[in-house]
Amino acid sequence: MNSEPKRAIEYYRQTIRFKPTYTEAYLNMGAIYGAQKDTKKAVDMYERAVATKPHDADIVAHAYVNIGSILTDTKTRLSYYQKAAKAHPTHPQALNNVGMLTQDPKEKEIWFKRAINVAPHFPDPHFNLGFMFHYENAERAAWHYKMAIQMRPGFPQAVNNLAAL
Repeated sequence: MNSEPKRAIEYYRQTIRFKPTYTEAYLNMGAIYGAQKDTKKAVDMYERAVATKPHDADIVAHAYVNIGSILTDTKTRLSYYQKAAKAHPTHPQALNNVGMLTQDPKEKEIWFKRAINVAPHFPDPHFNLGFMFHYENAERAAWHYKMAIQMRPGFPQAVNNLAAL
């Protein structure tokens, strides 16, 4: 561990000793451990953040989306994204991520559309819908890829997939 994250973690630990309910310290430590690929410690810190404010939908969704993003087991990742979406039904990243890991195509589409409905300018669910329709409905896929590119100019995967149609 280089000295910057090490110092930051020590700072957050000292802060928590004085104020054990300081949610942001746990979230920041979770992010540092996650960046260092120390999944066990990262998950622990995010879970502690949730424990400090279990009724704060933003905190819960943020923590659970971050946990899902660092795990490797698809089923466990999906369960965290589902917890995030349940806690915060209008959290676009949580909705999009549930859609990405859901197996049933009809359910995937529902989740992506929910993400678009709550965040119309969020390009990821449009890209994911484009990808879903890539082989079965080129016109629909192209429309979603174009929307994603419009929202995120130069979106490389969307540009490549659109060109491949």
